[in-house]
Amino acid sequence: MDFEKELKRFLSDYGKGRAMVLSSSDGSVVSSRMVSVIRMGGRFWFQTDKRFKKYRQIQSNGNVSLCIDGISIEGTAIEAKETRLVKSFLNSYKAVYPGSFEKYSNLDNEVFFEVVPSRIYVWKYIKGRAYIELYDLQNSVFSLNEYQTDR
Repeated sequence: MDFEKELKRFLSDYGKGRAMVLSSSDGSVVSSRMVSVIRMGGRFWFQTDKRFKKYRQIQSNGNVSLCIDGISIEGTAIEAKETRLVKSFLNSYKAVYPGSFEKYSNLDNEVFFEVVPSRIYVWKYIKGRAYIELYDLQNSVFSLNEYQTDR
């Protein structure tokens, strides 16, 4: 299967943004919480307060996972500091989450993260059978494998 075509389909199906569960770890403790995610191209963005635990964890260990509805996105979170990218994120964020934008985006302690995905897993059901789509972005490989049980 064609990796670029399948990835383009996934990104289109994902849409502009979703509320997702962000999991992060400082190396010893994993924690998870909801974040409002914006997709810009093939990257995923969110904002947070730098006084929060997730900020400290990501500063210590940038490996994160975003999950919702059978989708798991593994990648590296990078704090965004380039003004042009932050402005682009904020414009998209305002369009998708206007209430959150008004409440939080202009606070002094808000920081912005870009998640560079390395692997994306999607659970699908085709004709009643479970499949896992894997997008290996590091190697540009797509696979669709039926989930096999031992019974």
